[in-house]
Amino acid sequence: MSKSMLALGFVLLAVGILALGCNLFGGNGDGANGHNGLPGKYVKSGSPADYLSLMADGTCYAKVEGTVFEGEWNVQGATIFLKLKTWMGGILQDGTISGNEIAFDDEGPICTGRWVKSN
Repeated sequence: MSKSMLALGFVLLAVGILALGCNLFGGNGDGANGHNGLPGKYVKSGSPADYLSLMADGTCYAKVEGTVFEGEWNVQGATIFLKLKTWMGGILQDGTISGNEIAFDDEGPICTGRWVKSN
């Protein structure tokens, strides 16, 4: 594979990720305002020092294994999408909402597992 084809592949991948992020956070989903009971602090089951704070304005903050993240969140149906800022740019991660819990099944900054809303 030539260098130009490889560069084109990276550009297309970056455009695809950017388009996905714009679609998820461009107001097409339910948003933070559509889920009034969802904002709050969630702690990781089995690791109470790790937390995820969902703010009512659609921003979020997390501390996972000593690393602090900030970003945005949005909801579509029973799926929550996090767009977290890192030194490399934005990382998208999704989880499943069930009552007062959020489950993350894929590896990412917010580790896999169950996150339970704290009072």
